[in-house]
Amino acid sequence: MPMAESLFPDMVRRGSLDLRVDGLLGKTWKERWFVLSNSCLYIFDTHASEDPRTIVPLTGVGARIVERTDKLKKPYMFEIYNGSGTALIYTEKEPGGKRVKQGKEHVLFCNAKDENDRKLWLADINQEMVQDDKLLVEELLSRANQRAG
Repeated sequence: MPMAESLFPDMVRRGSLDLRVDGLLGKTWKERWFVLSNSCLYIFDTHASEDPRTIVPLTGVGARIVERTDKLKKPYMFEIYNGSGTALIYTEKEPGGKRVKQGKEHVLFCNAKDENDRKLWLADINQEMVQDDKLLVEELLSRANQRAG
């Protein structure tokens, strides 16, 4: 297990997913390592990476299946979206990894390795979602207290 994963004692799911990202020639798909823990989704460059590239708090966020289109051709896609219809609130490292900025996407598109993997990710992300920031803080405190006690 990479060092970074040892920081997630309440890890719900981890694994490799394709993530649709901005590339030099437009949107492309990149394989990334995902960790779902403490009502946040942590996205790493690789399984061996020590620091997440992106952190998505699952506050008011959901996940749902996306059907294939001419632009989205992966077979087991799903999207992570803000239930209010506004842009997702998340942080990501800028190129070079020295600074962190706020993400700008309204939706994050992911692709699983098969249908079963997609179903598991969807169920777990939606289970980890909380309705507002106050509930997220309360949930994190509750989990920390359970571990301590």
